[in-house]
Amino acid sequence: MLRRMPALPEPVRRATSARNSTIALRELCALGFSRTTVQHWVRIGLLERDGRGELRVGGTGRSVAQHVGSMVSRAGRGARAAGGLACALHRLEGFPLVDGDGELWTTDHVAVPPGRRVRGVGFRVVRTPLPDVDHDEVEGVPSVSVARALVGAAATYHPGRVRVALEHAKRRGLLGSAEFEQRADALGRAHGAPQARALSASGATRMESEKERDLFAVLRAGDPKPVPQVWVCWHGRWFRLDFAYLEARLDIEYDGDHHDGRREADADRDLALAELQIATIRITKALLRDPAEARRRVLAVRTTRLALGLDPIVPDVPPWVR
Repeated sequence: MLRRMPALPEPVRRATSARNSTIALRELCALGFSRTTVQHWVRIGLLERDGRGELRVGGTGRSVAQHVGSMVSRAGRGARAAGGLACALHRLEGFPLVDGDGELWTTDHVAVPPGRRVRGVGFRVVRTPLPDVDHDEVEGVPSVSVARALVGAAATYHPGRVRVALEHAKRRGLLGSAEFEQRADALGRAHGAPQARALSASGATRMESEKERDLFAVLRAGDPKPVPQVWVCWHGRWFRLDFAYLEARLDIEYDGDHHDGRREADADRDLALAELQIATIRITKALLRDPAEARRRVLAVRTTRLALGLDPIVPDVPPWVR
């Protein structure tokens, strides 16, 4: 007769399910379980060691969320993923969770309340005020809010990267420019707040991107608006479309001055998209000198494409952004 494999007690199952199948040794002790009991669970495979003082449910593997959760747990009471790490958890553009090798893209940073000291960890820890208004949780990992994540990121990352992430958050309805500015003002000298205020003072947080400003100046009220920043995949290669009319399988690329010298790459890209039945229109500064004619031509191509009855583009997300 086969012996039934024992299961973790219900309090442990509840605690691990709330933390992506991970738990700290001190939490198990606080639940009333001895170190001897925990060691027994490890020996029989109910739990696996996952870093110093951290364990995970046996057989669950180690996800990115578990990795980040382990970092936050090791930083101790009151710790939260913050800065670039929190931006990655919130899936903000420019802050991927993992790099091309599947490794955690950034470890900057875990925030802890002032007065806390954290030693012996292999990631950056910042002591900074963490009021309740900045608290959030992403995939079971204690994190800061989107606004506070961007404020923290402003201390480390180039303003352009923070601005791109802020624009992405605005498009997703997660945050507005005013909320970002208010949090930066309210946080005083907290980590990243002075840099975030400098970014706001420059006017960059309220300014549309050059691409959006120029293209949407061509279109009129009531015109169909393309969807910005759409990802598609072709034979394992990912392409980000500046703007897309999904229902017409039409890509609109803004070719500013930075496109000089990229003709071969653009031709390869356009050919790949053509295999996906996605046509490409390239908007140039010269074309925009006559906004009415540019509008007419773009909408005419969209109408022609719609008449083909093609299936709409279904946007996807690259693995490193998921």
